[in-house]
Amino acid sequence: MKLQEFYESIGANYETVLNRLSNEKLIRKYLNLFYKDPTFDDLQEAIKNKDGELAFRSAHTLKGLCLNLELVSLLPSVKKLTETLRNGQVNDQAIQEFEEFYMAYEELKKKILLISEEE
Repeated sequence: MKLQEFYESIGANYETVLNRLSNEKLIRKYLNLFYKDPTFDDLQEAIKNKDGELAFRSAHTLKGLCLNLELVSLLPSVKKLTETLRNGQVNDQAIQEFEEFYMAYEELKKKILLISEEE
């Protein structure tokens, strides 16, 4: 899958991310880093252990990564999760929102992998 096709498939504007990161090589690099980034695993573990502080930091970091990489398909769920965790508590609502984010995240990772295969 070409980068522009990837961004179209997630409802994002390819030109926006291209302007932000300046070239396709950098976009590919950062998408691959996002794919391998341990922050999602940290979030998952924090939710499991009800560590609200780590869960918030991890969700907030992922929100920033999504914004910078124009990963708009994840933004609604990660923004909602971040705001729910802002109080430092992992409650039932946070767990439910994490599950929603998890499903969107897994779908996005599959698409990123398709980009990686083209290199």
